Amino acid sequence: MISKTQYLIFVTFLVSLSFWLGAGVYHSIQTTWTWYEDPLRYVNQMMMYPLAGEVNPFPILAVLTTLSTMIALIAFFKYKGGGRKEVRFALYGTIGIILVTAVYFVPTLANILSNPPVYDTAELISSSRAWLLLNLVRLTLTATIFFYGLLGLSKLRNQL
Repeated sequence: MISKTQYLIFVTFLVSLSFWLGAGVYHSIQTTWTWYEDPLRYVNQMMMYPLAGEVNPFPILAVLTTLSTMIALIAFFKYKGGGRKEVRFALYGTIGIILVTAVYFVPTLANILSNPPVYDTAELISSSRAWLLLNLVRLTLTATIFFYGLLGLSKLRNQL
């Protein structure tokens, strides 16, 4: 049996994950193809013409998603009811995505966009393209995890 508190915690986790996923999809649609086509021009434009007033939502979303995931992990630590596999897959999958983001995506992006440049021209092009392709894989995995979480949510809902 699931408590209403556990249910609400899992819903909160899924909402924060959906915000992160939505922001990632939006940003990828907005920038990926232009960046992949000509990484040098894209990076130079980012340096020369930063968007005025733009706030990068990803650090905020990453913190919220991490917090909600950790709280949900604690809430479902000893949970044995229906939907357990789906809930755990969603939670552990999200932890994996967060770790990969922290270990690979953030440092690599910092190197790509650093001023003065860390990479020479050839490295910048190859690193940018690799980052973009791996980011699309990460978004696909995040979407899969999210939809698996929705499946778990439907199983949890049946127990209320």
